[in-house]
Amino acid sequence: MKKLPLGFILGFVLLIFLADVLHLFDHQELGFVDLRFRLRGAQAAHPDIVIVEIDDASISQIGHWPWPRSYHAALLKILGSYHPRLILYDVLFTEESTHPEEDQLLSSAAREAGNVIGAFFFRSENPFVAFFPISAYRQAVRYLGFANIFIDPDGKIRRITKSIHPPEGDYYHSSVVAALSRFSEADGRKWVEQIPVDRKNSFWINFPGEYSIFQRIPFHTILQEEGENGQFRKLFENKFVIVGQTATGGGDFRPTSFSSAYPGVGIQAASLHTLLNENYLRELGAFPSLLILVFLGFLVTFLTAGNSPRRALFSVLGVVTFYLAWNFLMFSFLGWILPVFSPLVVMIGVYIFVLFFQFMESRLKGELLNRELTLAARIQESFLPHEMPQMKGLELGFLCRFAKEVGGDLYDWVPLGNRRLGICVGDVSGKGVPASLYMARAISEWRSLAKDFQSPSGLLQALNQRLVQAGVDGMFLTFLYLIFDLDSKSVLFSNAGHEPFYLFRSGKQEWVRRASAQPLGLFLQTRYTEEKMNLEEGDTIIMISDGVRELRNPKGEEFGLAGAEKAFNSFPQETAPETVRRLFQAMDSYSHGRLAHDDRTVLAIKIEKLS
Repeated sequence: MKKLPLGFILGFVLLIFLADVLHLFDHQELGFVDLRFRLRGAQAAHPDIVIVEIDDASISQIGHWPWPRSYHAALLKILGSYHPRLILYDVLFTEESTHPEEDQLLSSAAREAGNVIGAFFFRSENPFVAFFPISAYRQAVRYLGFANIFIDPDGKIRRITKSIHPPEGDYYHSSVVAALSRFSEADGRKWVEQIPVDRKNSFWINFPGEYSIFQRIPFHTILQEEGENGQFRKLFENKFVIVGQTATGGGDFRPTSFSSAYPGVGIQAASLHTLLNENYLRELGAFPSLLILVFLGFLVTFLTAGNSPRRALFSVLGVVTFYLAWNFLMFSFLGWILPVFSPLVVMIGVYIFVLFFQFMESRLKGELLNRELTLAARIQESFLPHEMPQMKGLELGFLCRFAKEVGGDLYDWVPLGNRRLGICVGDVSGKGVPASLYMARAISEWRSLAKDFQSPSGLLQALNQRLVQAGVDGMFLTFLYLIFDLDSKSVLFSNAGHEPFYLFRSGKQEWVRRASAQPLGLFLQTRYTEEKMNLEEGDTIIMISDGVRELRNPKGEEFGLAGAEKAFNSFPQETAPETVRRLFQAMDSYSHGRLAHDDRTVLAIKIEKLS
């Protein structure tokens, strides 16, 4: 065997590194951060943090939100009597009350407490646009901190912006302000500089666990207590008290690594927990990340080259397992967030390339390639559904045949509720392994989006954006998506450059060609339209991939849409599965044993009952 092209392998590693630097893998890497949090499990929350909840029970006791500010003033007076270290009041008082005496009571209570952190919200840093508390309250609080929360590209909260620096002066996040209170001005300046931040001046929140892990007490419980309370003194004395909303209708809930609805006051508490413990999470820099990718790439090359596919597979799986375990330990015990997705892409990509190179050089067309492609075919088969959707009134038949061991055709369906079913069929450009990998990516993205969209064109728009952002040059996907609504007796459909679907109806047979646009994955600005068509009982809709039309006989003549239509019309009363079987039977007869050069997929949907 000739020497492996190590320059090509290095180039591939650099390409993956560049994609990582350009943040193309951010969604995947953030998902792995969440996985590490869940695997690590809950930790003890900092004992000096106490949350006073404006919860459902408090609103039930006190009345509808927002409350008169006299209630907040009363709480501040009671809390102040127990001498907490600080009171972080995570409620915005940006507008004057209709009763000025209420604002005066609140401001007086904050001034009397002497240790209140007021919250404000800024819309932009440059130019600086902010919503500050009312003047009297702003002058009464001891500190002021912004309550903005950093939102990651996938909509989750994992980081907090440490500080902003508008022309009028520096401001810190309210949790940073709370932690800073432990230091003198000089020491505090040194301390805040050592907080590890990313390029957007944000630090990672090291969540100790679910929100329930923090010490909490309802707002109304404190107001209802009269006189000195030893339990309250033990709970609040010299503690960091955070006051905020957790009521169901408050709207202050955000998705985080631990929950899809984490209260904003809990995010404040988790941020303060991170700062007080100084158990920071740190991202690895670009250069160390590159060294890891290069090391893993060449290690996999060494373990794969010259070995049998079986031995190489187990060796690479060992490296992958060791790296993932080491990665998790670095996160759990040292707080390092090392890359996961890009190293996996490098290891798998290099492994596949070296095996392919060995095959091409040694011409082992039997054992090596068949084993790898058989495994790939099984994996790809697992992406496609094998059981009929259970929806009364619809009968479905389907079959997909790849031209090679693996291919680029895909189909799927998703129940949307209320007797609605979405069905799609797609065809990736090209054939073989590249098409199968792109197909796997496409169907995974489709499944992550399908239930979020009730509109076919909206789903195509979102799927196109994901595939374009994936940035796979020379690859695209034609896609046809239909949503059947048996209650409204209609079907909505949108077509991204795919073959038309065939409608068989008593007295009407046609290829439906409307609502077509460019394939997915080419241009971000492409817009997709949709159309609606009424359904009748007995209708049969047949969806195909272009491999059906392009099938040729020994003379080189295409089967074509005309051949497919002729076949459909010859057995109009058949069940949906029988329709699919008969169509493939007709294609086999037409080709006379000639191998198909492209993947072929057929789905038949028969409307049995609409009411």
